[in-house]
Amino acid sequence: MKRRFLQKEDFYKKRILKSDKKQQKYKQKTDKVMKKNLLVFSMFAGLLLFASCASKKDLQNCQLENKELQKQLLKLMKKYPYMAHNAAFEDSWFKIHLDGYAEARRAGKIIVIDSRQICRSLDADVRSLPRESAPAALENWARRRGTLAADANEQHLGLDDTDLMLRTVQAEFNLKNLFAK
Repeated sequence: MKRRFLQKEDFYKKRILKSDKKQQKYKQKTDKVMKKNLLVFSMFAGLLLFASCASKKDLQNCQLENKELQKQLLKLMKKYPYMAHNAAFEDSWFKIHLDGYAEARRAGKIIVIDSRQICRSLDADVRSLPRESAPAALENWARRRGTLAADANEQHLGLDDTDLMLRTVQAEFNLKNLFAK
């Protein structure tokens, strides 16, 4: 009787281990897919935001020409969250210039991730640095995480800043061991 009980116990332990391994593999796979989707979407949004519609002079023409692109972007935004540093700026810009964005955002269909909030929440240096030094600014945070050289400056170009932001968030997550291994 005792032997049967031990066999059952071993059987359940093995099952639990298999289940844990499956969950871990699934989490790794979903983390990888989400990182890729977030990167692609962020770059796409950054490109749209700053490439062809950046100047006020071209804005009117750009809005008329890109109605189909706007629909595609809105569809992506509803499907995947997007990340921005100081997301309030992008959020307000999209509310004004992207048809249907404000309504979808209000309805909770669009999720915005602010990497500046990630910086303030995870980077302990932010609390110890003086507020005047703008410790949560992308440029300063990137320097502290080694994703921007000490003598380099943030470019303030959509695609370059998107890449810098994502590399910095990844560096912060790696430092805190927040990615599944």
